[in-house]
Amino acid sequence: MDVPPLVLLLCLHTLLLLLHHTRCKTLNTISPTIPLHDGDVLLSENKNFALGFFSPSNSTRRFIGTWYNKSFDHPSDTLMPFMKLGLDWRTGMDWVLTSWRSEDFPGPENFTYRFDPTGYPQIFLCKNAAPLWRTGPWTGLCWSGLFGMSSNYIFNFSFVNDHEEDGRWNELWRTPVEDCDYYMACGPNSNCNPYNADQFRCTCLPGFEPRSPADWFLRDGSGGCIRSPGASTCRSREGFVKVALVKLPDTSRAYVDMGLSLKECEQECLKNCSCTAYTSADERNGGFGCLAGYGDLLDMRTYSNIGQDLYIQVDAAILGTYELTYT
Repeated sequence: MDVPPLVLLLCLHTLLLLLHHTRCKTLNTISPTIPLHDGDVLLSENKNFALGFFSPSNSTRRFIGTWYNKSFDHPSDTLMPFMKLGLDWRTGMDWVLTSWRSEDFPGPENFTYRFDPTGYPQIFLCKNAAPLWRTGPWTGLCWSGLFGMSSNYIFNFSFVNDHEEDGRWNELWRTPVEDCDYYMACGPNSNCNPYNADQFRCTCLPGFEPRSPADWFLRDGSGGCIRSPGASTCRSREGFVKVALVKLPDTSRAYVDMGLSLKECEQECLKNCSCTAYTSADERNGGFGCLAGYGDLLDMRTYSNIGQDLYIQVDAAILGTYELTYT
């Protein structure tokens, strides 16, 4: 018989646990005389789906579940080799990671990791659909907010089957790892810097000041920053200040034109009174394409030796008060 495609989505470690049983065998059919024993795997006719019993983590309970034996079109809580995460524009298929309720119970929880196609695409980690963390946009070399992970890295996973490491998982990377990684840690129009413990981690971007100076003094930056009073950023001798080595702000409402140079991007930003900042859309080959932000700049942070340069539009009257590189 063909197994229904979606009873419960399982991960690779579930399959490994099943295969460890000494009496494990692969079946194509079950009947009153050929039952499915604990540890057996029932495969569909095309071998795309498998069904069997499992116990997650240290749970004493047994579950029966169906998982993809080969295509990973419906991921559960683990990103597997060759598995897709994202959106198929043609079919509308949305590949999303969803956390388990606990290590011992495989029911879906309220955390998701999914691709957001609005504006300039990025990936969000959400809790109850509210953003908790994001990757930032793809820069051509890496995700803007994934520290130390680029297209030059190759990850090789292996399973060790012995008495000491039987079935164990080794943690490769986790996020958020510090306060500045949480979405909007310092509110809008600010930059979060985790590297100087003696100073407040939140800093207003050039041309902005704290929305609530009293809260800022108490090291509460959740209210973020607003334009300095009297500032003009609409065709009145404005200019740009470079903020170096940052995770780019949320690009959900960004404008993208891959045919423009960085200089042309600057000119386009100057023409639009709503344009707040610009940068290269792709870092390769010295940078190309135009990525421009409009309105508030959300969820920025500083890195020590990676990140992109972002050019913030400021009032001409205060342009000279900033150095060429803002830190």
